Amino acid sequence: MTAKVAVIGRVEWVTQARGQVPIAGQIVSLRDAFEEPAAGGAVTAAQMARLGAECRFYTAIGDDVFGPACVAILRRPPNNVRGAATAPEV
Repeated sequence: MTAKVAVIGRVEWVTQARGQVPIAGQIVSLRDAFEEPAAGGAVTAAQMARLGAECRFYTAIGDDVFGPACVAILRRPPNNVRGAATAPEV
């Protein structure tokens, strides 16, 4: 029996990278940068789906350049999150 889960929360677009921790006043360069949707709701929904639950994620996602990208990543395997959709002027 597949668990059915609903997650209500937020999603944001983040850029992550690796590099050294700067000392006070130092500027460092980062490497291996990647971007992805994040925040508690998005991460919880994706992990529940990866664990095999039928997951619906209820959130408001804008229709800017990052909104559709968030939806696409949350919907593709292994996430398979449903219910995430963009809304104009959010």
